[in-house]
Amino acid sequence: MAISNAVKKTPAESNAKPKGKTALAGHADRAGTLRLYVKDKTLIKKVKMAALEDDTSLSQLWEDWATEWLKSR
Repeated sequence: MAISNAVKKTPAESNAKPKGKTALAGHADRAGTLRLYVKDKTLIKKVKMAALEDDTSLSQLWEDWATEWLKSR
């Protein structure tokens, strides 16, 4: 059996995410990220179910709502 001179990676190194622009390669056209904190867990559950039923995303629902709200202001 041959002895390998290859360096073995530790579990932390093998799970490390790439640094720099490559980590965001799939999100190049995304304008920004928003975190919402909602106290009513039932509301979140209902909105998630409605989004699933309408075959859309929570992000799209929020964007549509925010756009309409700004128009009506």
